[in-house]
Amino acid sequence: MNQFLLIVHLLGFGAGTASAVSNGVAAALAARSPENAAAYARVGDVVSRFGDVGLVLLWLTGLIMIWSIFGGPGVMPPLFWLKIAGVVALTLVLGMVHMRKAQAKRGNASAARQLPIFGQIAAGLLVVIVALAVLAFS
Repeated sequence: MNQFLLIVHLLGFGAGTASAVSNGVAAALAARSPENAAAYARVGDVVSRFGDVGLVLLWLTGLIMIWSIFGGPGVMPPLFWLKIAGVVALTLVLGMVHMRKAQAKRGNASAARQLPIFGQIAAGLLVVIVALAVLAFS
């Protein structure tokens, strides 16, 4: 069972990472080709759903594995809690991305300009989260 949970956990991470990379590429292509920006935005919307599903899978499987593998949160190393802080920050950043996307669709140009910044923050958090996970569990 724990192996299955870890597989799903890693697939969730893969979905989130793929979503981050794909959205970055779509945003760069949209900036270079304004006449196709709407099509790239639709691609970004679809890809974001994969990232959202990945994040949900990460939270669910991660919480279950804390108990099924480690016996509860009391034994988790300090670097794990820093990793969790990164995951909470990533979750909040992605919430901001969704809010800004909704505002941009309603015509808020400022919100649209902020999206790449949030994307860069999310990508940086992904790197930090992976590094902390490796350090916490090795």
